[in-house]
Amino acid sequence: MRDTTRPGIFGDLGVRLLILVLASLLLFAMQRSGQFQGIRAVLTRVVSPVQWRMMVETSRFADSLGEARRNRAALAEAGTLAAANEILSAENAVLREALAENERLREQLAYGTANPRFTFQGAHVIGRVLGFDPQDAQESLIIDAGRNRGLAVGMPVITPVGLVGRVSTVTDRTARVLLLLDQRSSVSALLQNSRVSGQIEGVAGGGLEMVFITAADPIIPSELAITSRLGGTLPQGIPIGQVRELVPASGTSGVRAAIEPAVDFRRLESVMVLTGFELEGNGANGGSGDNGSDPP
Repeated sequence: MRDTTRPGIFGDLGVRLLILVLASLLLFAMQRSGQFQGIRAVLTRVVSPVQWRMMVETSRFADSLGEARRNRAALAEAGTLAAANEILSAENAVLREALAENERLREQLAYGTANPRFTFQGAHVIGRVLGFDPQDAQESLIIDAGRNRGLAVGMPVITPVGLVGRVSTVTDRTARVLLLLDQRSSVSALLQNSRVSGQIEGVAGGGLEMVFITAADPIIPSELAITSRLGGTLPQGIPIGQVRELVPASGTSGVRAAIEPAVDFRRLESVMVLTGFELEGNGANGGSGDNGSDPP
Protein backbone atom coordinates (compact mmCIF):
# COMPACT_ATOMS: atom_id res chain seq x y z
CA MET A 1 0.00 0.00 0.00
CA ARG A 2 1.46 3.55 -1.04
CA ASP A 3 2.22 6.14 1.65
CA THR A 4 0.40 9.41 0.77
CA THR A 5 1.47 11.42 3.82
CA ARG A 6 2.63 14.98 2.81
CA PRO A 7 5.93 16.39 4.17
CA GLY A 8 5.45 18.61 7.23
CA ILE A 9 6.04 22.33 7.40
CA PHE A 10 9.34 21.86 9.18
CA GLY A 11 10.57 19.81 6.23
CA ASP A 12 10.00 22.73 3.78
CA LEU A 13 11.52 25.24 6.18
CA GLY A 14 14.62 23.12 6.52
CA VAL A 15 15.10 23.06 2.76
CA ARG A 16 14.72 26.84 2.55
CA LEU A 17 17.19 27.41 5.36
CA LEU A 18 19.65 25.11 3.66
CA ILE A 19 19.34 27.06 0.39
CA LEU A 20 19.89 30.41 2.19
CA VAL A 21 22.94 29.05 4.01
CA LEU A 22 24.43 27.75 0.77
CA ALA A 23 23.72 31.04 -1.02
CA SER A 24 25.34 32.99 1.81
CA LEU A 25 28.39 30.78 1.70
CA LEU A 26 28.58 31.20 -2.06
CA LEU A 27 28.35 34.99 -1.84
CA PHE A 28 30.93 35.04 0.94
CA ALA A 29 33.29 32.92 -1.14
CA MET A 30 32.75 35.12 -4.21
CA GLN A 31 33.40 38.26 -2.20
CA ARG A 32 36.64 36.78 -0.80
CA SER A 33 37.73 35.76 -4.26
CA GLY A 34 36.82 39.18 -5.84
CA GLN A 35 34.16 37.83 -8.20
CA PHE A 36 31.35 39.71 -6.40
CA GLN A 37 32.78 43.07 -7.48
CA GLY A 38 32.03 42.27 -11.11
CA ILE A 39 28.42 41.35 -10.34
CA ARG A 40 27.96 44.53 -8.30
CA ALA A 41 29.40 46.61 -11.14
CA VAL A 42 26.93 45.01 -13.55
CA LEU A 43 24.03 45.72 -11.22
CA THR A 44 25.23 49.29 -10.75
CA ARG A 45 25.39 49.85 -14.51
CA VAL A 46 21.86 48.52 -14.87
CA VAL A 47 20.32 50.41 -11.96
CA SER A 48 22.25 53.73 -12.09
CA PRO A 49 20.66 55.08 -15.34
CA VAL A 50 17.23 54.38 -13.91
CA GLN A 51 18.12 56.18 -10.68
CA TRP A 52 19.61 59.11 -12.64
CA ARG A 53 16.54 59.37 -14.85
CA MET A 54 14.29 59.36 -11.79
CA MET A 55 16.40 62.10 -10.22
CA VAL A 56 16.27 64.19 -13.41
CA GLU A 57 12.49 63.82 -13.78
CA THR A 58 11.99 64.58 -10.08
CA SER A 59 14.14 67.71 -10.43
CA ARG A 60 12.22 68.81 -13.54
CA PHE A 61 8.90 68.30 -11.77
CA ALA A 62 10.12 70.34 -8.82
CA ASP A 63 11.36 73.08 -11.18
CA SER A 64 8.03 73.12 -13.05
CA LEU A 65 6.13 73.32 -9.78
CA GLY A 66 8.34 76.19 -8.61
CA GLU A 67 7.98 77.97 -11.96
CA ALA A 68 4.20 77.65 -11.79
CA ARG A 69 4.20 79.15 -8.31
CA ARG A 70 6.47 81.98 -9.45
CA ASN A 71 4.22 82.62 -12.47
CA ARG A 72 1.16 82.81 -10.27
CA ALA A 73 2.95 85.24 -7.97
CA ALA A 74 4.15 87.29 -10.96
CA LEU A 75 0.63 87.43 -12.40
CA ALA A 76 -0.77 88.55 -9.07
CA GLU A 77 1.95 91.18 -8.80
CA ALA A 78 1.34 92.28 -12.43
CA GLY A 79 -2.36 92.68 -11.70
CA THR A 80 -1.55 94.81 -8.68
CA LEU A 81 0.95 96.87 -10.69
CA ALA A 82 -1.54 97.32 -13.55
CA ALA A 83 -4.19 98.58 -11.15
CA ALA A 84 -1.67 100.91 -9.53
CA ASN A 85 -0.55 102.10 -12.96
CA GLU A 86 -4.14 102.93 -13.94
CA ILE A 87 -4.58 104.96 -10.78
CA LEU A 88 -1.30 106.80 -11.39
CA SER A 89 -2.27 107.49 -15.02
CA ALA A 90 -5.58 108.98 -13.92
CA GLU A 91 -3.86 111.10 -11.28
CA ASN A 92 -1.24 112.25 -13.82
CA ALA A 93 -3.99 113.26 -16.25
CA VAL A 94 -5.64 115.38 -13.54
CA LEU A 95 -2.29 116.95 -12.64
CA ARG A 96 -1.44 117.68 -16.29
CA GLU A 97 -4.81 119.35 -16.78
CA ALA A 98 -4.33 121.40 -13.62
CA LEU A 99 -0.86 122.45 -14.82
CA ALA A 100 -2.26 123.44 -18.23
CA GLU A 101 -5.00 125.50 -16.59
CA ASN A 102 -2.44 127.11 -14.30
CA GLU A 103 -0.28 127.98 -17.32
CA ARG A 104 -3.25 129.60 -19.08
CA LEU A 105 -4.00 131.68 -15.98
CA ARG A 106 -0.34 132.73 -15.77
CA GLU A 107 -0.46 133.85 -19.41
CA GLN A 108 -3.60 135.89 -18.76
CA LEU A 109 -2.05 137.46 -15.66
CA ALA A 110 1.11 138.33 -17.57
CA TYR A 111 -0.99 139.84 -20.37
CA GLY A 112 -2.94 141.97 -17.88
CA THR A 113 0.29 143.14 -16.26
CA ALA A 114 1.76 144.10 -19.64
CA ASN A 115 -1.46 145.87 -20.70
CA PRO A 116 -2.69 147.90 -17.73
CA ARG A 117 -5.07 149.89 -19.98
CA PHE A 118 -7.26 146.75 -20.26
CA THR A 119 -9.67 145.27 -17.77
CA PHE A 120 -10.97 141.85 -18.63
CA GLN A 121 -12.84 138.77 -17.46
CA GLY A 122 -11.43 135.32 -18.11
CA ALA A 123 -13.84 132.66 -19.40
CA HIS A 124 -13.81 129.05 -20.58
CA VAL A 125 -15.11 127.89 -23.93
CA ILE A 126 -18.04 125.54 -23.24
CA GLY A 127 -19.49 125.16 -26.74
CA ARG A 128 -19.06 125.84 -30.42
CA VAL A 129 -21.89 126.81 -32.74
CA LEU A 130 -21.79 126.07 -36.47
CA GLY A 131 -24.87 127.13 -38.37
CA PHE A 132 -25.71 127.66 -42.04
CA ASP A 133 -28.27 129.77 -43.79
CA PRO A 134 -28.71 130.49 -47.52
CA GLN A 135 -26.54 133.60 -47.26
CA ASP A 136 -23.54 132.66 -45.15
CA ALA A 137 -22.02 130.38 -42.56
CA GLN A 138 -22.24 131.35 -38.90
CA GLU A 139 -19.41 130.47 -36.60
CA SER A 140 -19.36 131.31 -32.89
CA LEU A 141 -18.38 130.10 -29.43
CA ILE A 142 -20.27 129.81 -26.15
CA ILE A 143 -18.39 130.91 -23.02
CA ASP A 144 -19.20 130.43 -19.32
CA ALA A 145 -19.50 134.12 -18.41
CA GLY A 146 -22.41 136.51 -18.89
CA ARG A 147 -24.11 139.45 -17.24
CA ASN A 148 -23.06 138.01 -13.88
CA ARG A 149 -19.46 138.90 -14.84
CA GLY A 150 -20.21 142.29 -16.40
CA LEU A 151 -20.27 141.17 -20.04
CA ALA A 152 -22.18 143.10 -22.69
CA VAL A 153 -22.77 142.85 -26.43
CA GLY A 154 -19.95 144.24 -28.56
CA MET A 155 -17.11 143.63 -26.09
CA PRO A 156 -13.88 142.39 -27.72
CA VAL A 157 -12.82 138.81 -26.98
CA ILE A 158 -9.11 138.01 -27.10
CA THR A 159 -6.36 135.59 -26.06
CA PRO A 160 -2.78 136.59 -25.19
CA VAL A 161 -1.85 136.01 -28.85
CA GLY A 162 -4.62 137.92 -30.62
CA LEU A 163 -8.21 138.88 -31.38
CA VAL A 164 -10.88 136.15 -31.29
CA GLY A 165 -14.07 138.11 -32.03
CA ARG A 166 -16.81 140.02 -30.21
CA VAL A 167 -19.61 139.21 -27.82
CA SER A 168 -22.81 138.93 -29.87
CA THR A 169 -25.43 137.89 -27.28
CA VAL A 170 -25.45 137.63 -23.49
CA THR A 171 -27.47 135.74 -20.86
CA ASP A 172 -27.11 135.78 -17.10
CA ARG A 173 -24.31 133.20 -17.03
CA THR A 174 -23.21 132.62 -20.64
CA ALA A 175 -22.41 134.57 -23.78
CA ARG A 176 -22.01 133.91 -27.47
CA VAL A 177 -18.88 135.12 -29.24
CA LEU A 178 -19.03 135.87 -32.96
CA LEU A 179 -15.66 134.74 -34.30
CA LEU A 180 -13.49 136.77 -36.66
CA LEU A 181 -13.86 133.86 -39.11
CA ASP A 182 -17.62 134.41 -39.42
CA GLN A 183 -18.61 136.06 -42.70
CA ARG A 184 -20.67 138.63 -40.76
CA SER A 185 -17.58 139.78 -38.85
CA SER A 186 -15.79 142.99 -39.85
CA VAL A 187 -13.19 144.94 -37.83
CA SER A 188 -11.06 148.00 -38.49
CA ALA A 189 -7.43 147.02 -38.99
CA LEU A 190 -4.01 148.51 -39.55
CA LEU A 191 -0.90 146.95 -41.08
CA GLN A 192 1.79 147.57 -38.50
CA ASN A 193 4.77 148.28 -40.78
CA SER A 194 3.26 149.92 -43.88
CA ARG A 195 0.51 151.66 -41.83
CA VAL A 196 -2.08 150.78 -44.46
CA SER A 197 -5.59 150.67 -42.99
CA GLY A 198 -8.65 148.70 -44.05
CA GLN A 199 -11.29 146.25 -42.86
CA ILE A 200 -10.67 142.59 -42.05
CA GLU A 201 -13.59 140.30 -42.78
CA GLY A 202 -14.34 136.62 -42.44
CA VAL A 203 -14.58 134.66 -45.68
CA ALA A 204 -16.07 131.34 -46.72
CA GLY A 205 -13.94 128.41 -45.66
CA GLY A 206 -12.84 129.98 -42.38
CA GLY A 207 -10.26 132.49 -43.60
CA LEU A 208 -9.66 136.23 -43.21
CA GLU A 209 -9.19 138.96 -45.80
CA MET A 210 -8.29 142.63 -45.57
CA VAL A 211 -10.36 144.77 -47.93
CA PHE A 212 -10.49 148.43 -49.01
CA ILE A 213 -6.84 148.43 -50.01
CA THR A 214 -5.23 149.04 -53.42
CA ALA A 215 -2.36 147.60 -55.40
CA ALA A 216 -0.51 150.88 -54.90
CA ASP A 217 -0.46 150.47 -51.13
CA PRO A 218 3.08 149.59 -49.94
CA ILE A 219 2.06 146.36 -48.26
CA ILE A 220 4.93 144.25 -46.96
CA PRO A 221 4.61 140.45 -47.19
CA SER A 222 4.15 138.74 -43.81
CA GLU A 223 3.61 142.02 -41.94
CA LEU A 224 1.29 141.99 -38.95
CA ALA A 225 -2.28 143.24 -39.09
CA ILE A 226 -3.50 144.74 -35.79
CA THR A 227 -6.75 146.27 -34.57
CA SER A 228 -7.32 149.95 -35.30
CA ARG A 229 -8.92 152.55 -33.03
CA LEU A 230 -11.01 153.81 -35.98
CA GLY A 231 -14.66 153.62 -35.02
CA GLY A 232 -13.87 153.60 -31.31
CA THR A 233 -15.04 150.04 -30.71
CA LEU A 234 -11.64 148.34 -30.36
CA PRO A 235 -8.37 149.29 -28.72
CA GLN A 236 -5.49 149.66 -31.13
CA GLY A 237 -2.70 147.13 -31.30
CA ILE A 238 -4.33 143.71 -30.73
CA PRO A 239 -2.81 141.24 -33.23
CA ILE A 240 -5.18 139.84 -35.87
CA GLY A 241 -2.84 137.98 -38.21
CA GLN A 242 -0.14 138.16 -40.86
CA VAL A 243 -0.41 139.04 -44.54
CA ARG A 244 -0.12 135.81 -46.51
CA GLU A 245 -0.67 137.05 -50.06
CA LEU A 246 -2.39 139.71 -52.17
CA VAL A 247 -5.20 138.66 -54.49
CA PRO A 248 -7.18 140.76 -57.00
CA ALA A 249 -10.57 141.94 -55.81
CA SER A 250 -13.27 140.79 -58.26
CA GLY A 251 -15.00 143.57 -60.19
CA THR A 252 -12.67 146.35 -58.99
CA SER A 253 -9.13 147.60 -59.44
CA GLY A 254 -8.38 146.97 -55.80
CA VAL A 255 -6.80 144.00 -54.11
CA ARG A 256 -7.46 141.87 -51.07
CA ALA A 257 -4.86 140.71 -48.59
CA ALA A 258 -5.28 137.13 -47.39
CA ILE A 259 -4.59 137.11 -43.64
CA GLU A 260 -3.32 134.14 -41.62
CA PRO A 261 -5.04 134.40 -38.20
CA ALA A 262 -2.86 134.84 -35.14
CA VAL A 263 -5.26 132.71 -33.07
CA ASP A 264 -5.65 128.95 -33.61
CA PHE A 265 -9.46 128.84 -33.48
CA ARG A 266 -9.51 125.04 -33.44
CA ARG A 267 -7.73 124.86 -30.08
CA LEU A 268 -9.45 127.59 -28.10
CA GLU A 269 -10.13 126.54 -24.51
CA SER A 270 -10.19 129.85 -22.66
CA VAL A 271 -10.53 133.51 -23.64
CA MET A 272 -10.48 137.00 -22.14
CA VAL A 273 -13.35 139.46 -22.59
CA LEU A 274 -12.26 143.10 -22.53
CA THR A 275 -14.79 144.76 -20.24
CA GLY A 276 -12.96 148.07 -20.29
CA PHE A 277 -10.06 149.65 -22.18
CA GLU A 278 -8.52 153.01 -23.05
CA LEU A 279 -8.46 154.10 -26.67
CA GLU A 280 -4.88 155.26 -27.15
CA GLY A 281 -4.47 158.89 -28.15
CA ASN A 282 -7.60 160.38 -26.57
CA GLY A 283 -7.89 158.53 -23.24
CA ALA A 284 -11.51 157.60 -23.95
CA ASN A 285 -12.89 154.43 -22.42
CA GLY A 286 -14.42 151.63 -24.42
CA GLY A 287 -15.72 148.14 -23.92
CA SER A 288 -19.26 148.73 -22.78
CA GLY A 289 -22.08 147.85 -25.10
CA ASP A 290 -25.73 147.02 -25.43
CA ASN A 291 -26.76 144.47 -22.80
CA GLY A 292 -28.34 142.07 -25.26
CA SER A 293 -30.42 139.35 -23.66
CA ASP A 294 -30.99 136.96 -26.54
CA PRO A 295 -30.07 133.40 -25.51
CA PRO A 296 -26.84 132.11 -27.06
